[in-house]
Amino acid sequence: MMEQSKMKIFPSMTPSSRTNNRAKRRNPLLPLPAETELAEREALVATAGQPVPPSATRRVAAGCPRTVSLCGNDDDVGGSGSGIASLLGTIVCDEDFRIRRCDEGALALLGYSGADIEGSCVTRLMSPLVGRVHRRIFRRVRDATPAQLERVASKLSYSMSNCRDFALIDRGGEPVVCGLSVFLREDRTSTVLLLRVDTKLLHTVPRGFEQYINERPGLHVRDYEGVICVMMDIAGSTDYSRRTSAMGMAKLMHGIYEAVNHAVLCEIFPYAYIHEICGDSLLLIVNAGFMVSHPEEASLIAMHAAATTQMQLDSKLAEYDSGMYARTGVSLGNVTAGVIDGRSFRVFGESVHLSQRLESVCPRGGIACADNFLDLLARQQDLTPSLEEGMGLRRKRSDLKGLGDTAYGVLDTRRCRELLGKSGRLLVVNNLSSSMRLVARKECANANNDS
Repeated sequence: MMEQSKMKIFPSMTPSSRTNNRAKRRNPLLPLPAETELAEREALVATAGQPVPPSATRRVAAGCPRTVSLCGNDDDVGGSGSGIASLLGTIVCDEDFRIRRCDEGALALLGYSGADIEGSCVTRLMSPLVGRVHRRIFRRVRDATPAQLERVASKLSYSMSNCRDFALIDRGGEPVVCGLSVFLREDRTSTVLLLRVDTKLLHTVPRGFEQYINERPGLHVRDYEGVICVMMDIAGSTDYSRRTSAMGMAKLMHGIYEAVNHAVLCEIFPYAYIHEICGDSLLLIVNAGFMVSHPEEASLIAMHAAATTQMQLDSKLAEYDSGMYARTGVSLGNVTAGVIDGRSFRVFGESVHLSQRLESVCPRGGIACADNFLDLLARQQDLTPSLEEGMGLRRKRSDLKGLGDTAYGVLDTRRCRELLGKSGRLLVVNNLSSSMRLVARKECANANNDS
């Protein structure tokens, strides 16, 4: 076992050496001695700021995940005025990651009483997909020997260093976005700090690139492999724009964004996020090196994102015009990403263009996917003997603008959604009432506890 004097904060890894120099002040995961008492823990996080009213954080926001510094210093997230962290509440978990105690701040934030939540696995506060990923992480921590624990924690720390925000699910099934810091002890018990962040940075700017925003334009980019792009647009929106006002189009796009953002936060975040909106198009990113990722199930997470957001969009669009529907294109490939104009974080590469071209040929009720993505999905999925049988795959060829003759496949959105639902990877089924969602969420939580 490690001695208390040897305890340390595991360093974050980011593209910026300037950010690396601040890693110790903001890293979310560090081991504490098993005997650390609550008063000592409170002293450790005293610099996180004074608690703020829970109602102040019951917000819905999208973008790249965000990890918060414990010290709450502006410099921790890349410059003066860029982030202030405040402690909202704490959750104490036992060695099996069951909730042992929540303070009043955490209970108020999430809408639970102590009797409702204590004794449940902490994954009850996550969506089924995010909870599934975390149960795998928890198994790794439990199975680690004392000598391996620091290495396992270091790997988790590296992944969490990309996490700016986290979406917990409250008692009513709604997302609550907050910052998280996790303290892991040698006996595997842990304390989760719920933090508030006020930030002036765009939420689509990953950690390490914030120093290039609002600065003189320069080429600050990196290459990333195996990134999945999910491009969506609205078929029929041009015709609709001719029959409504500019304000009507603005209201339509706002409604579309809210529908997609809510679906992402409820089910997929932080493993997928809305990267960009351009006109009537949305770009979601999965499995990029600048965000939180889970490569072992990256294709399933992408399918979850594509099917969920498309069905939410179709439901929303039906309120405006039955002729409008969502089209989706999914690609897999390498990208270059970074800041080139001093204003925004952008993603470049053939994969982005391919997802856009596939979306343009996508039929209603389908998801057009690149062949290499379908190959990855076939390897990673364990839901059906074949994509043709379980997801309604149809092979296609089209002459795509700028790309020429291209082979791809179209998956049936509803069949994908139903298959993912049966697997327990998703929960919020389109058009379910809040009360039905809550009952289903409790049933899923009980199943999680049993596992």
